[in-house]
Amino acid sequence: MILIGALLVGGLAAFLTLNYVRGVENRVGEDTELVEVVVATAPISKGQDASSGIASGQLALAKRARQDIPAGAVTRLADIEGQVAAIDLGGGEIVTVTMFSSVQDLTGSKSASLDPGNVAVTVGVDPMSVSGGLIQPGDLVNLLVKFEIAEGAEGEAGGSESSGVGVNGGNIEVNPVNGYVFQSVKVFAVGTDAGTAVAASEPVEGTPEEVNTSVALTLQMPPEEAALLVSVRDKDLYASLVPADYEMRPIPVTKDFASFPGIQGVTIYEEESAGQ
Repeated sequence: MILIGALLVGGLAAFLTLNYVRGVENRVGEDTELVEVVVATAPISKGQDASSGIASGQLALAKRARQDIPAGAVTRLADIEGQVAAIDLGGGEIVTVTMFSSVQDLTGSKSASLDPGNVAVTVGVDPMSVSGGLIQPGDLVNLLVKFEIAEGAEGEAGGSESSGVGVNGGNIEVNPVNGYVFQSVKVFAVGTDAGTAVAASEPVEGTPEEVNTSVALTLQMPPEEAALLVSVRDKDLYASLVPADYEMRPIPVTKDFASFPGIQGVTIYEEESAGQ
C-alpha cells in the first residue's frame, strides 16, 4: 500500500510539473509572438497630418513582440488617417491611440469638420421645425421663407392688403405664402437661442409680452449661398427634414391653388397614387 501510494504521489507531481512547464512555454511563446502594429519610423512633429506621414513612410506597419506592445497600440494605418499628431514623436515609437487625434480635439476648432469649399452660417428658424430633436447635425433640410405676394406680382415679395386663406372664383388664395429658398442643405449644428422680449403690436391687458423665440440652426454651404441666406434670415425661416436621397426640383412660389388635397380627397403620396 505504501508503494502504491508513493507511485500515485509521484505520478501526480510529475503531471503537475509537466503542466506547469507547458504553461510557462505557452506564455513565453505568446509574449514573443510577433504582432503587426503602426510604428513611427522617423520623427514626427506635433500637429503633423497622419495621412502625409503615411504617404512619406514616416508611419508604417511593423512587427513587434507582443510583450513590447503598449496598451492602446494602433494596428491599422486607416485608424489614424485624417488625424494629426498630438505630441512630438522622435521615431521608433509604437503608435498608440493617444498619440494622434482629430484637429478639432487638438485645437478646439470646428472648422476642420466643414466640407471643402463650405462655410458655416447660423440663422434662427421656427422652433416647431426642430422640436423634439427631429433635426440633428448631418441631416439635410429644406428652408422655407414667408413671402407676401403683391397683387399681380406672383412670385415676388411685396405688400398685400389681404392676408390669410381665402376663396376666389373657386380657387384657394393664400397670402402670405411659404416658398423654398434652399433645398437639401446640410445641417452643421443645432442650438437653442431665445430672443429678446418685445411688446405685442396691440397688447391686450392681462396678456404676457410676446417673446421672439427661435432655434439657432447652423448650416454649411458655399460662401455665396451663405450671403444669400443671411439676406432672408429675418423672414420667418422654417426648416423641413428631407431624406438622404431627396431629389431637388423647381417649386415656384404662388398664392393661388386650385384646391387643397384634403378638399379634393386625394393622397399626397406618389407611391400610393401609383398603386390605386
